[in-house]
Amino acid sequence: AHFGDGMTPAALAAAPAVVFDRKDRLQHRFIRTVTGRTLDPPVHYVPSVPAFSETIRHGLGWGLVPEQIAEDDLASGVCVDIAPGRQVDVPLYWQHWRLESAALNALTSAVRAVAAETLR
Repeated sequence: AHFGDGMTPAALAAAPAVVFDRKDRLQHRFIRTVTGRTLDPPVHYVPSVPAFSETIRHGLGWGLVPEQIAEDDLASGVCVDIAPGRQVDVPLYWQHWRLESAALNALTSAVRAVAAETLR
C-alpha cells in the first residue's frame, strides 16, 4: 500500500516501520542509507522475535528481517522485498565467560562453523 511508486523518501517517511524496541535503529539506518536523509516514520514497537516477523506478515508495517527468516515468506508471496539487492549487514558477537571448558570450546567452534556457512 505504501510503496506503489517504489521506495521513495515520501513513502519511507509515511509507511509504518516495525522496530524491535526504542534502542533499535536498524530500520532508521536503512532509511538513511537508501535516501541520504534522516526520516522519522511512524513506528510499531514489537520486542519479540517471533511477533516481529508476524507483525510484518500481517501487513502492519515494514521491517528488516534476517534472510533465513524471510526466505519462505518471500518465496510464497506473503511478504515482498521492497529493496531488492540491498541488505544491511549487522555485526554479530559470540560472548562467553573466559573459562576453559571442553564443552564451551566445542560449542564456540560449532557456532563459528555454522555462522561461517550460513551468514554473509
